[in-house]
Amino acid sequence: MAGQTKISWTDSTWNPWKGCNKVSKACEGCYMDRAMTREGKDSKIVVRQDNEFNRPYQWTTGRKIFTCSMSDFFHHAADEWRNEAWEIIKNTPQHTYLILTKRPERIKDHLPKD
Repeated sequence: MAGQTKISWTDSTWNPWKGCNKVSKACEGCYMDRAMTREGKDSKIVVRQDNEFNRPYQWTTGRKIFTCSMSDFFHHAADEWRNEAWEIIKNTPQHTYLILTKRPERIKDHLPKD
């Protein structure tokens, strides 16, 4: 999503989809929820961001990319898009993708086949 970010531990953010559902006490202060509410959007609806989906291809110099800062990469509602996101990650080896999740139980079953 952002070419640059103020987050100290990353260079850029990439949000191929937006929206999430709270799954733990750690979700109570969710900034994504506040940001989407300010925009008049329902943060509980996960939507594909077509205008952002291929953004990593535009960044030719390697970056540390916080992936899904406005969602969760392993959210069940993104299952239909995740394989395409994995392809983008595989096709842009100059980048380091930082994927944080509150759904670690879904990681194993949603890694790329290879």
